[in-house]
Amino acid sequence: MHNIVIRGCLLLGSILCCLFVAEATLRLLNRFDPPPYPPIPRKVHLYKGHEIVGYTLWPSARISYRYPPDNPRLRTVVSNSDGFRNDRDFDTPHAGLRILVTGDSFVFGEGVGGNERLTDVLERLLPGSRVENLGMTGWGVDLMLRAARWISPKVRPDVLIVCVYTDDLHRADPYYTGMGYPLPRFHLENGRLVTRPYPELSWIARTRLNQARVRLTWKYLGGEFRLNGALLDAFVALSKVHGMELAIVFIPGRDDTPTDQRRRNWLSGWAKDNGVALLDLTEAIHSAGIERMFIKNNWHWNPEGHRLAAEQILALLRRTGILARVEP
Repeated sequence: MHNIVIRGCLLLGSILCCLFVAEATLRLLNRFDPPPYPPIPRKVHLYKGHEIVGYTLWPSARISYRYPPDNPRLRTVVSNSDGFRNDRDFDTPHAGLRILVTGDSFVFGEGVGGNERLTDVLERLLPGSRVENLGMTGWGVDLMLRAARWISPKVRPDVLIVCVYTDDLHRADPYYTGMGYPLPRFHLENGRLVTRPYPELSWIARTRLNQARVRLTWKYLGGEFRLNGALLDAFVALSKVHGMELAIVFIPGRDDTPTDQRRRNWLSGWAKDNGVALLDLTEAIHSAGIERMFIKNNWHWNPEGHRLAAEQILALLRRTGILARVEP
């Protein structure tokens, strides 16, 4: 018995020693850094916390800030009463075609003027239409869903377009904070989406080893795709409730990495399985030339990128028959 106890203590000590070395190594390499807790909001002159979608712009405001970081220009955004980058409220009456586009900073139009965004360009390409912009910097598919559930009854759109940038899929993970706010989190329980508050981070949860476990499980063991699949399923359900046509747009980065390819191939498979129109902008954007489409040394589109995206979206709406089904 005495030998068993000694061996058990040695084994436990060895395990603890290995864990300590692994934790120290990850710290030395600065890998799997835990998020700050409590979260620290960023750009508080632009954004404020919101109980439904985590954060929005300050509502009914005109706010100036400098962007992009390496060659800052003074940008001015105008927000509506719900805190989105629009110079009109979502419930403004309109008798013609109505399209609602949700997404992250690409749809928001980071780095370009309000009238240069893909939504504004698309509205000009469709005379008599109203294309509402429901984009927000740092959002993932989860916050897009929360926003669409909130705003759709106000807009009553004929078409809902969900724009998914490649990084948006990882933004539904449990510790993501967007612009530094404690976001409400979706979880899958018995195949159903449930909402939980942003998790408290104990000292164990803040270790690099735990963060590595969570992030690698999320990325490589299907957590990312399972949760995002459920979120997109919820978009399908929402479109049926409100009688909207649904389309998905995949937005590529400046590169097409193996991770990007894996994500867009998964999204293509989901769209095919669910009969949802999908536009993958990778080929169109990359073949046009990265330097032509993106702000210099930046991940966001310049006005040319937004123009091309709007033209491609219009072509999708026509090609799939969506436009013919909803036009007055």
